[in-house]
Amino acid sequence: MTVGRIPSVEGGIQPTLLTAKGDLISATAASTVARLPVGSDTQILVADSTASTGLKWAAPTAPSLAGVRAVKSALQSIPNATYTSVAFDAADTYDTNSFHNPSTNNTRITIPTGGTGYYQIFGMITWVPAANHLGVMNFYKNGSSIMSFQVIATGNSSYQQAQFMSDVQYLTAADYIEIQVYQNLGSAINVQGSASDAQSSFFGVNFLGA
Repeated sequence: MTVGRIPSVEGGIQPTLLTAKGDLISATAASTVARLPVGSDTQILVADSTASTGLKWAAPTAPSLAGVRAVKSALQSIPNATYTSVAFDAADTYDTNSFHNPSTNNTRITIPTGGTGYYQIFGMITWVPAANHLGVMNFYKNGSSIMSFQVIATGNSSYQQAQFMSDVQYLTAADYIEIQVYQNLGSAINVQGSASDAQSSFFGVNFLGA
């Protein structure tokens, strides 16, 4: 019996190409294989056209906050039985993308260009001490109410009354959000504003995703 050679497999990838645990097979060009060494612990694999294999290991990028928290610095008189937009005139606690201007249209938070998506809207209104009355807090989108919360004061005029609301809404670029309030005491009542952020009314949005 004649023993012949076993033909090699054309185009096969040799196991010796991989030299360490976790190595990957990639390519530097068409039909050109290459070893991509394993990355470090917690790194992720990302595309990178400048890398020889078109791939690289990199540390994951931490998500960045997009949003604003606007603050009220002074008292604002709210007329009886009149829906009134609340002004937020203090320096913003944070504002990543010019959502709010404390001087111009300061009742509004406006979604910037490229900012379309889902947002958490949040806010707190604090009424100065007053006798028994109904207080209403509304979120308004482009001039129309989208959420409302009512509280009836206890009748004890020694304590402030606070209202807090939070909601998630899909907002598009140029949409604007406001807080409007209403009260029925029979005379004007002030909404709290203070140089001390801890005592002030506030309003904000945080981007959640597209």
